[in-house]
Amino acid sequence: MVGIPARNSRNRRRPFADFHVYNRERNRDPIFFDDEDRRYFLWLIRRYLSTVPHADSRGRPYGSHRGRVQLLAYSLMLNHFHLVIRQLQAGGIEKLMHAVMTSYVRYFNKRHGETGALFDGRYRAAIKLDRRSKLNAIAYVHDNHSLECCCEFCSHRFYVGTSDTPSWIEARDGISLFGGEGEYL
Repeated sequence: MVGIPARNSRNRRRPFADFHVYNRERNRDPIFFDDEDRRYFLWLIRRYLSTVPHADSRGRPYGSHRGRVQLLAYSLMLNHFHLVIRQLQAGGIEKLMHAVMTSYVRYFNKRHGETGALFDGRYRAAIKLDRRSKLNAIAYVHDNHSLECCCEFCSHRFYVGTSDTPSWIEARDGISLFGGEGEYL
């Protein structure tokens, strides 16, 4: 079975499933003007998925989504992003994406003097049920950025061992789907 679009809430709420999650800017303009924007988007993901708790300026902890979802792969492009997320708990992706996208829109609008919506509606999530569709999703996400890329805005570098893997990305789970680093390459 190939990836099934997860447009209905039943698929999005399915626990123990992998999803290709993506979204773009509503007019196909950039959502990342520079590396600072990309770093902030990744920091938001890290903030919600890290084993190290993060707190706001008043010391209040941000809600953790660790245990609800696992990030297997990511790629940040100029006007869109791709994520491969394993949902461990029903509704986990919805909660994570709401937190990340809402925070990013607030940051983006304040930094760039914009107002209103940034993304083209709600994120999209295509469910990946079989091994082949999961492998294709990870490969697509990395190939979208370039398979030679080892920059911080693509998780490919964690799959080829060129960088220490942080706690907020489960690259080892992704590599194991391929049967190891050699098969991934």
